Amino acid sequence: MPTNAASRERPQYAALLDWLRSYVAGDGELGKVGDAFARMAITYQLAALARSCGAQHPELAAAERKSFVRAHQTIDTSARVVRLLERGGLAVVTLKGPALAGRFWGDVTFRPSGDVDVLVEPRDRSAAIAVLEAEGYETVKLYPDWYVDRWLCNIGMVAALGPKVEVHWSFVRPYLGRPCVETVLATREDIQCGSRLLPAPDPAWQLLTASVHTLFHDIALRTLLDVALIGRALTPPVWERTIAHARAAGLGPSLYNGVKASASLLDWTPPVRLDDLCPGPLGRRVADGYLGMLSPFSVPSPWARQVGKVATPLVSTAPKGLVRALPFSIVDRPRVLARMDAAVRRRVDRPPHR
Repeated sequence: MPTNAASRERPQYAALLDWLRSYVAGDGELGKVGDAFARMAITYQLAALARSCGAQHPELAAAERKSFVRAHQTIDTSARVVRLLERGGLAVVTLKGPALAGRFWGDVTFRPSGDVDVLVEPRDRSAAIAVLEAEGYETVKLYPDWYVDRWLCNIGMVAALGPKVEVHWSFVRPYLGRPCVETVLATREDIQCGSRLLPAPDPAWQLLTASVHTLFHDIALRTLLDVALIGRALTPPVWERTIAHARAAGLGPSLYNGVKASASLLDWTPPVRLDDLCPGPLGRRVADGYLGMLSPFSVPSPWARQVGKVATPLVSTAPKGLVRALPFSIVDRPRVLARMDAAVRRRVDRPPHR
């Protein structure tokens, strides 16, 4: 049974989804909105986008100003990090963030980002970390080295001021697939972000990255919107190229599940068939069952999100990868979480970035 809080949220969440579906379809105009709608838009980091559609509410206006400041902080830090890494002789692109917003959301301020994600070649991982450490960044040591090597594809770094930087050597965890990062870097495009040009993956890789991140972030609404806005903008040939990349990297199930979740919730249809990317009959049943839990009329419950943490990796990796991944997940994850908690407690409080 839904809680009283969930019951109160249901109409506002439904109204938010109705607006987003209209926006994806090319409309989405708003006027005066109520307090509950405004708070829901702010919660999902959609205040600036709502304002761009004409939403009128004092809390949205204040959140839009904060979004503007955060977006330009992220742009400045992204440009600085890219410049440092390129001066060090390293190929690099930014992931998600301002470049994604500028290319597919219509404006860099519409999609605020809390950190900076950059992608380098796996062989350049240590060199990239060394370059940033020489400029005053410190590595956030939350996981043991063996866990980072076997399970993760990024490491966090922080400076005294500014957003956190995550250095990625892939955009997907190793047990889910093996994308060719060299190809991502070689086919990059430069996106105008305010007064800066930021390198980003080409549209095919943008869609694949966004689809993968819907699974990383528990089918979060903003990641589903990423997939919808990218997917609606791509031509069928680019879709076919995305599918080819997914097959080569073993990411077909991730693409299938990410796109299906986005299309189901935000009411759009991809221009190509993806059924042959489905991870088998069992994977299809698990994925469909989980998506069925994500009611279009209410905020996903904590229980549904916890199920997603287990279900989405299971339906997004080949059996061989699952055999490698599952024992590590079951045996070592509690110990890793305990180490994370200890590391966070040891962190010295830093001033908020300006």
